[in-house]
Amino acid sequence: MLCIIAITMNAMNPDSTTIYMTYHSLPPESVIRSWLALNPRANVDFSVDADCIVFLNKEFNKNIAALFKYISRGMYKADLWRLCKLYIQGGVYADIDLVPFRSLAQITGSVSSSSSSSPTPPPTFYSCLSLGSPSVFQAFIKHTRSRSPLLLGCLLSFIVNKPYTNIDNGPTNDMYHFLLYNVRADIKARAAALDGAQAPESLQPFTHYILHKVRIPIHFSSRDEDIVPLHYFPVGVTYTLSVSPNTRNQWILANKDKLNVKIENQCLIVSVDKGADADADADADADADDNEGYIIDICIDLPDDEPEVIYLFQENIRKPPYINTCYIADCNGMNIMDCRAPNYIRDRGWVN
Repeated sequence: MLCIIAITMNAMNPDSTTIYMTYHSLPPESVIRSWLALNPRANVDFSVDADCIVFLNKEFNKNIAALFKYISRGMYKADLWRLCKLYIQGGVYADIDLVPFRSLAQITGSVSSSSSSSPTPPPTFYSCLSLGSPSVFQAFIKHTRSRSPLLLGCLLSFIVNKPYTNIDNGPTNDMYHFLLYNVRADIKARAAALDGAQAPESLQPFTHYILHKVRIPIHFSSRDEDIVPLHYFPVGVTYTLSVSPNTRNQWILANKDKLNVKIENQCLIVSVDKGADADADADADADADDNEGYIIDICIDLPDDEPEVIYLFQENIRKPPYINTCYIADCNGMNIMDCRAPNYIRDRGWVN
């Protein structure tokens, strides 16, 4: 019955927003109906694990499908799949234990498209800052475009950094640091145009962060490392490769013009011309930074009229401060959605 509802809604509203959900089994029908009640013109596209694997094999490759199967924790499987799904399709992702209280139009409508006296473009990427450690609470993500360079960066960061190997909040923490890296880099690059604005030390809620370029940092663990598997890089993406300003390895910085960097066979490969600085190489042992790794940025320029605009809501908690009292708030403190359905917590998952 649940699948029939989703298919019928898709057929009725082919041009409306699609809400993507995933779980290892079909959830109660009430989960879908709670979203459709507030968003009657929306489509709900629900995928169990088998559907996710078919999608990843079709739209990505066997490496990404194999990674999905390899990841043991269901929440981390969802972290990978939602990035893949939203990258290809755009739209909205929602965890199945969220309880919405506002329509999608009301949620995005609560976001002002101007800050101070300067108008800003409307957000392209919406999500939420977590209550705990610096991380993005990815239970709700919306992106207004398909094939977003920002989502591609989030996806490659997940694949290369392997945050799914961390016990606590690995992928949410990884996304936070990827977004912060880009926000800081963009502000530093445009400091003159921004009247010397300082790059933030942390991401703040209810703020428009505008990116004119997406930088995907790929970390090499040492100077001797010369290849990092990306496992996926789409054909047709225009990019440049450069040594990140965050690199501290002095030998790399001294010889960055002699580095040959390329993406080939879905790997990032670095080689060095024979004319690299021999004196710097000879002094390597005397330079503590020389044995450090380095960072290559995959840079994707964005059209002037199509920047990426990040906007993050804030996770809050009511009293008593239990997990089932967490909610996502808008800039006015209004509850957009509860983060955990009481029955989901009580039963430790959905039980049909």
